[in-house]
Amino acid sequence: MESDLCHVHTERGHCVLKSVKGHEVQVQSTGGNVTGLKTLHGNVDISTSVDSNIDIKKIQGTTMNLSTEHGDLKVKAIYGESTSLSTFSGNIQIGHIHGEALVRSETGNIVIDSSSGALKVFTAAGNIHAYVGEDGSAELHSQQGAVSVRVPSTVKTAVRLCGTSVSISSEIVCQETERTSADGKTTVTAHLNGGAYEEQWIKATAEKGAVDLRSQSWFETLRLGAQS
Repeated sequence: MESDLCHVHTERGHCVLKSVKGHEVQVQSTGGNVTGLKTLHGNVDISTSVDSNIDIKKIQGTTMNLSTEHGDLKVKAIYGESTSLSTFSGNIQIGHIHGEALVRSETGNIVIDSSSGALKVFTAAGNIHAYVGEDGSAELHSQQGAVSVRVPSTVKTAVRLCGTSVSISSEIVCQETERTSADGKTTVTAHLNGGAYEEQWIKATAEKGAVDLRSQSWFETLRLGAQS
């Protein structure tokens, strides 16, 4: 289907989109899953209610807005300028995401296999696992869960990690500039491979959980993306 506007609304049945292109693509399901088998082109707005899931292969456009209530949200690839992904109690799994992105959940876990651009991830009770690429910046925050950050071993960035414990892999060339402990939390500020805050940064905070930073090869990232 190719048209300027594409609006799809289902009350009970599932919605399967194979190849859709439009300036505005809006899909709303109040009682079924939304599945995208190929690429959705356009400014995409997809939402589901109750336990319904969203499972999309690829979306490409300017602005993206995807949300579920209790269902899982899964997208293999997102290419956009501005993206918003949210769920209340479902899990969010993203293969690759490009551009500015805001990802939020209340109780669900969030997994991002690869990101490039400005990434912001917030969850109240879930865990966060995210890969931040060479040119990416990230702000990752979990109130109750743990935060796990993966980066290329050669990335040049500054990091600020805060959690009940902070672990940095020995494989990463890291220069700690400050380490403090207060109120049961440890905060570490460091530069990876000579990176500076003015150029690129990663902030990871777990209010009541652990934070760990490890390296991940590009091959591992591709493999994870293929499995998503």
